[in-house]
Amino acid sequence: MSSPGTEQVSDTNKSRSKTDDIGITGKLLVYIGKFAAGLEERLPDLFRQNFAARIFVLAFIPIVLAPALSVVIFNDVLLAVVFVGGVTAATGFVGYCEMYRALRAINANIRRVQDGQFNISFQVDRMDELGETYAALEETAESLGTTIKKAEDAQQEAERARKEAEQESQRVAETNEQLQQQAAEFSTTMTHVAGGDLTRRLDEGVDIEAMADIARAFNNMIDEWEETVVDIQ
Repeated sequence: MSSPGTEQVSDTNKSRSKTDDIGITGKLLVYIGKFAAGLEERLPDLFRQNFAARIFVLAFIPIVLAPALSVVIFNDVLLAVVFVGGVTAATGFVGYCEMYRALRAINANIRRVQDGQFNISFQVDRMDELGETYAALEETAESLGTTIKKAEDAQQEAERARKEAEQESQRVAETNEQLQQQAAEFSTTMTHVAGGDLTRRLDEGVDIEAMADIARAFNNMIDEWEETVVDIQ
């Protein structure tokens, strides 16, 4: 039985597959849009820097220029209408193809970001509003990647600190347990010594240095007592 998360990923992949499969028509639109984008790079900077100016020119051609030319070129009204209609369709179609290609490029790079690829590039040199959009998306993706990397690093550091804290807590617990055990053993030995058994000694080989110091000091004291008792006898 699949989980909701798996079904969601599957639905997303299906949606992406449908989006990626643009068919022959879509590929043709992209190709024409690429051709229009190539022409854009050859325009004067005045038009390259202002997308609205190019839109104005595309509108000016079928609305003003084409009718004016049809009056000069054609005597037949039908031919003039066909000419104006053809120019209108051609300019509109080219403008649409350019925008379609731009939207496809934006969608493709957004999918790359969704897949974890934050170093994206549109690989175009545009000076207009669309170029600014491309640059903003590239910078946003890079910033997002940096932020996610920092978050992942912080999470790893927190996980490492947590493990170190757990290890330290475990070490302290083991030390406390060892201290209690050694203290119990020392107490038993001291009780026997207090009862007159001066042959008993504390274990100086314990791991905890403080307890070893206590054992050595106690044993030295007992040695001196034992020598004193022997001398008195």
